[in-house]
Amino acid sequence: MKRLSLLSVLLRKSLFLLLVILLQHAASAEEVVLLYTGQTHAMIYTCSCPLEKDGGISRRATLVKEMRQKYPDLLLLDAGAFTAGGPLDEFTQNSQLDMQRSKINFKAMEMMRYDAVNIGNDEFNFGRDFLEKEAVNSGIKFLSCNINKSKSILPYMIKKVKGTRIGIIGLTDLGAMPKAQGLEFVEPVAALKNTITKVRKEADIIIVLSHLGESGDLSLINNVPGIDVLISGGLQTGKEPFVKVNSTLMLRPSWQARKLNKAVLDIGNKKITKFSVDDTRLSDKIKDDAEILKIMPDCFSGANCKKEGFIGQCIEPGTMNSKCKFEKAQQVNITVIKPKDCVTCNTEGVLGFFKKVFSNLKIINIEYPGKQAEEIIASVKPESLPLYLFDESIVKDEAYVKLKNSIMQNGKYYVVDPKFSGFSYFLGRNKAAGQRDLFINLFEKDAASVLEAVKEFNPAVHFFASENEKAAGGSNAYQEEEYMRAVCIEKYYPQDFWDYITCRSKNIYSSWWQDCLGKLDPNKISACARSAEGKELLDKNSGLTKELKINFGPTFLMNNQEIFGIKGAPNKEELKSIIK
Repeated sequence: MKRLSLLSVLLRKSLFLLLVILLQHAASAEEVVLLYTGQTHAMIYTCSCPLEKDGGISRRATLVKEMRQKYPDLLLLDAGAFTAGGPLDEFTQNSQLDMQRSKINFKAMEMMRYDAVNIGNDEFNFGRDFLEKEAVNSGIKFLSCNINKSKSILPYMIKKVKGTRIGIIGLTDLGAMPKAQGLEFVEPVAALKNTITKVRKEADIIIVLSHLGESGDLSLINNVPGIDVLISGGLQTGKEPFVKVNSTLMLRPSWQARKLNKAVLDIGNKKITKFSVDDTRLSDKIKDDAEILKIMPDCFSGANCKKEGFIGQCIEPGTMNSKCKFEKAQQVNITVIKPKDCVTCNTEGVLGFFKKVFSNLKIINIEYPGKQAEEIIASVKPESLPLYLFDESIVKDEAYVKLKNSIMQNGKYYVVDPKFSGFSYFLGRNKAAGQRDLFINLFEKDAASVLEAVKEFNPAVHFFASENEKAAGGSNAYQEEEYMRAVCIEKYYPQDFWDYITCRSKNIYSSWWQDCLGKLDPNKISACARSAEGKELLDKNSGLTKELKINFGPTFLMNNQEIFGIKGAPNKEELKSIIK
C-alpha cells in the first residue's frame, strides 16, 4: 500500500511538472500574422475574369482593416511587381496612364499601411527617378538587399511584433538592371548571404521577399541557410499556396491579389513551431473601402466600363473626372449543343469568355439527343460536343476579326473550332456502358498519384508511345522500351500489371526496373519486350490513342464516348462523382 501511495505521489508531481512546462511553452509562444500580396501589377479595379470578378484595391483595403481589428500587430507585405506596365499587366495602355495608375496604387498601399514592399523588375518600368521619388514620399519601406547606391531603397528592415523581432529582406532579379540607370546590382545569392549574417544579429525570424521567380527561389532556399519564410513574388510554377522546403516555408501570393493571403506563424525559442496558411477571395461580398474610392478614378479604359448588353467607353481616363459612357451593343447569338447526360461537358468557361468578348450575347441551349440538335448535327457534321455555333450576327461585331481564325463558316453557321473551345463527348462512337480507358504518360510527374487514385475504377491503360518526341527528358526509344516491358507484363502477369506500372512511375528514370517486378521472371519479360511480340503488343495498346488523336494526358474515356483530362493528382471523391 505504501508503495502504491508513493507511486501515486510521484505520478502527481510528474504531471504537475509537465503541466508547468506546457504552460511555460504556451506563454512563451508568440503568434505572428502575415498578410501578403505579389504580382498585382497595379490592378486597382476588379479583374476582367468571366466568372469570378475578384480583386481590387478598395476590397483589399476593407479586408485589411477587418484583419487589423482581429490581429492589431499583423505584418502587411508585398513581394514585388506592384507597378503598372510591362508584358504581364493586362490593363497596360501607355506610359502616362500606367504611371498614373501606379501612383494611385502606391497611395492605396500606403493607406492600407503596408510595412514593406520588395523591388521587382516592373518597379523600374518608368525609370529609377520615378521609383525613388515615390519611395521617398511613401511611408512604406522599399526593400532590396542586392541594389546599392539608392537613397530610398533599404536592404532590410526590423519589425518587432509582440516579443519577436522580424527581419524582412528584399531581393531583386538582375533582369531589372537595364531599366535602373545608375544603380549598382549585386549577385542575389551573395547579397542575401551577407545580409542574413547581419540581420541574424538583430532578428529572431527572417522573412525574404523575393522576385527571382520560383526556380530561383527554390535554389535560394537550398543554397542560403537561415531563411525562415520566403514570399515568392516572381513567376510561379506551383499551384499550392505554400510549400515547405527543408526548414523554410515558401509562400505563393495570389495572382493580381484576387485573394488576400494570410499566414499565421507560431514562434517559440526563435523558431517557427507551427504555421497555417489560408486566403480570402476578394469577391463582391466584400464592400469597397470608402476612403480608397475617393482616390480612384471611375475608369482608366473601356475595360473598366462593363455593363451587360452595352459597350463601355471611358471618358477622360485616369482622371478624377473620368466616367463611363455606355451604348447599346449589337446582339450576337450563339447556339450551344450539349449532351444531356454528359457529366464533364461544362460550358461555363467558354461561354464566360464569349460573354467577355461580346457585350450583348444571347445564348440558346439545345440538348442532345433531340430533334433540333440532331438536325443541326446532320447539317454541320461535327465529331464532338459541346458544339458552339454563332449565326451571321457575329460578322457584324468588331470582335469577329480577332476570333476569325478560331471560327469556321459552315453553311449558315459560324462554328467554333473544337481545338479552341475543347470538347468532352465523341459523336459517332457506340456507347459501351461501364467501359473505362485511361491514357497516360508514365514519364509525367503526377503519373504515380493518378494511377493510385484511379486504380479502384479498373480502367484499361493506354500509353503514349512513339507519337511523343520526348517525355520529360527521355528519348522515344527509352519510352518505347519502358512501355514494351509494361505491355508484356500485362499479357503474362495481368494481376501484377497495375502494381508494376505504379512502382515504375514513382522512379521512371531508374534503370533498375527489375526492382518493381517482385517475384516475376525478368528474363521472360525482357525476351518479350525485345522481340516483335513486344512491338505488336505496344501497337495494340496505343491503337485507341491514335484513333482518337489523343496527344495529352492523363485523359479518361468513359463508356467509349465521354472524355476528360486530369490535372495534377486527382481527388478520389471528385473522380467518383464523375466516373459511374
